[in-house]
Amino acid sequence: MLEVEAIDTYRGRAQILRQVSLSVGEKESVCLVGRNGAGKTTTIDSIIGLLPLRSGKITFQGKDISSLPAYKRARLGIGYAPEDSGLFPDLTVAENFQICRWLAQSSGRGAEAAETDARVFALFPEVRDLSKRAGLHLSGGQKKMVAIARAMMLSPSVLLLDEPFEGLAPVVVTRLIDAVKKIKELKISVLIAESNLAHARRVADRLYAIDRGEIIYSAALIATYTLVASRVSRPDILPPPQNIAEAFGALVGPGVAPPAGEGHHHHSSDHVDTLRQQGVTLQASLAVSTARVLFGLAVGLPLGILMGLLMGWSRRADDYLHPIYILLRSVPPLALITYIMLWLGHSEAHRLIPIVYAVAVTAVIPTYHGVRDVAGKYVTAARSLGASGRLLLTRVVLPAAGPAVLGGLRYSLAIAWMTAVGAEMLMADNGMGNLLVGGGMWSSRLQTRSDPAVIMVGILALAVAGWAMDAAAKTVSARLTRWAN
Repeated sequence: MLEVEAIDTYRGRAQILRQVSLSVGEKESVCLVGRNGAGKTTTIDSIIGLLPLRSGKITFQGKDISSLPAYKRARLGIGYAPEDSGLFPDLTVAENFQICRWLAQSSGRGAEAAETDARVFALFPEVRDLSKRAGLHLSGGQKKMVAIARAMMLSPSVLLLDEPFEGLAPVVVTRLIDAVKKIKELKISVLIAESNLAHARRVADRLYAIDRGEIIYSAALIATYTLVASRVSRPDILPPPQNIAEAFGALVGPGVAPPAGEGHHHHSSDHVDTLRQQGVTLQASLAVSTARVLFGLAVGLPLGILMGLLMGWSRRADDYLHPIYILLRSVPPLALITYIMLWLGHSEAHRLIPIVYAVAVTAVIPTYHGVRDVAGKYVTAARSLGASGRLLLTRVVLPAAGPAVLGGLRYSLAIAWMTAVGAEMLMADNGMGNLLVGGGMWSSRLQTRSDPAVIMVGILALAVAGWAMDAAAKTVSARLTRWAN
């Protein structure tokens, strides 16, 4: 229906919007949420055509309207109710409506006038009693209703509402929210610029968050989760953000059992209480898992790179080792835990060896192909200049294969995290896997009811840690292979 693609907008010399993108589908209610001055009104003004675009594109019903003036956009079916209502103060409500009826007729939408009037007055029956009152003499809530009703007189396909609930009494806000829901039932899409997240949650199908003129996707994700959680109403599956925040606070605090009678002051559950009794904290668990991942990388990467180099450089070694490697790669790392325990007993080894194994088998393939795919002309040229053996390997093959080898580092990192957490969930009394399943070993785990808020905290912590390590690996790879760009 409406697509905004990477638009930049200025007010005077000041850039307000930076690469803003959003979409509104058919029969959909979308909210653009942000604090005052974040760029919400500028976004609405850019869509309706009150401000020109410096770059980007706006399409409506498949047509590019980026260069159209505001009045032509309105005639296409884009309705607009500004933040200040925008009523003609010296005209009556009826006269304000009549202007829109004339505009609708001039744009070929006048045939629906009678039906449109009926729909508008059904949505806002209060407005009928205000028809002879001048816009100057309306209250704030009445102005908002009249502004939305006037925009509806154009029979729009999409309705843009700028801060429709700002400064209104709660009862009026509820009345307008009900009206917006009914507008959507009339197959009219709605885009709302709103600074109050609580109001947005009540009316929106989807949310975008904007700050300093940019769409904030992390904030949008949080807002969308909040909306979905409130709509699903299953806290046992999608805990409210407040519960997640409380669980985070409980897990970051000291891992001690709460004193009797104080459980109601913090997020409390069997899951949290068990972890706190065992002295488990989020930061300690994350540190333990990170250490295991780093150990797996430190030991597994050299082994995998060495095997990949050998198989890629030597055809004979490839013939012998490749079938063995395929067999080894087919064994899930966690399947080794029990067998390792038979050899080494219950120790740290049965958690570390699967990680080393997973990293090593992952690092083999990018290294192997990096060596094999080195352009033959480079090897031929080096050999024609007298290079051979170690010199050829270290000065030609390894530098050429470097980007592939370092690219494999990021895959190995992801595999290391998955294996580490999996091993901890199965057989560990510390680490993030232990935190996720509620602490202890098998007997206590079977008695502990999992808290979805704790699980969400664990998942988010793992996501942040994995993202940070991947960003570090990407930076290192870029610096070491700067010559390849």
